[in-house]
Formats: sequence, structure tokens, C-alpha cells
Amino acid sequence: MQAQHFYIRYYSVPHLQNWMRKREVAKLLEFIYEWLYPEGFSEVPKENAAYRAYLSRLCRTQIARLPARIALLSFAQIRTRDKRTRAF
Repeated sequence: MQAQHFYIRYYSVPHLQNWMRKREVAKLLEFIYEWLYPEGFSEVPKENAAYRAYLSRLCRTQIARLPARIALLSFAQIRTRDKRTRAF
């Protein structure tokens, strides 16, 4: 696999835009599932290959389920959800 670089381009998103395009989210998910998660899973090459294949399939499944636009949460929404989660 060829090394990829992933950059979050905040400057390309208008200040008032509260959503991301499916392709942008897909790139983020590909980075997480195909580059971040599999790293160092096992010292056994076959296990690593199987895990990478599993994550790749899982990533494709998740991407296929995404709508064309994905709503973003504001910091206040994230903070509120975090407080509710900690209460339980």
C-alpha cells in the first residue's frame, strides 16, 4: 500500500457551513479505517492482512450508508452530549 497523507482542510469550509460532503467524510473514514486502526494490530503478517481486509470492507459499508451531506455538531452540542454521557 502506498503511504497517504491526510489533511483536514478547515480553510475550504465556509464559516457558516454546518455539514460536510460525503466524499470529505469518506476520506476521513478511509484514513481512520485503513491507515490508523490497522497499524500494529499483530506481529503475524496473515493476521494483519486479514484485519486490514476486514476494516476495508467495514469502511466501504459505512461509506455506502452515508447521505450526500453529513451534518456537523457544534462545540456546544458536543459538550452537551458529553455531559449527558458522563451523567450515566
